[in-house]
Amino acid sequence: MLNLEILSDGIPALHLEDSVLLAKEIMLDHHVAHLPVVSEKKLLGIISEEDLLDVPSEDTPISSLQAQFSHASVQGIGHMLDTLHVFSEFQLTLIPVLSPESEYLGSITALDLLRQTDKIIDRKSTRLNSS
Repeated sequence: MLNLEILSDGIPALHLEDSVLLAKEIMLDHHVAHLPVVSEKKLLGIISEEDLLDVPSEDTPISSLQAQFSHASVQGIGHMLDTLHVFSEFQLTLIPVLSPESEYLGSITALDLLRQTDKIIDRKSTRLNSS
């Protein structure tokens, strides 16, 4: 299954002018510890909840944390098993998905990827049991 087929719904990307407070609120609302930061459809990186904890003011713009961004991502046409490897390697809760032209398409949460993997295993198990 391709990454494009399992994009997570409703998780917004951050922009450089967004505040640390907004980032924390989105992370809390969507149960993730990472969010993509984009500018004009281009992925700038991923900000982590850990990076937000030591910021002196919640009004601080995300742009001031740009040096701490992770640059992990996957291609939309990539396979979900490769994405599983990236999640594990970078210990992420969310991974940005890019087009072949490196435009930001959306993201996949670790939970959505696990759910999709579970569905595939269930289908294969059902087929094996009905044979």
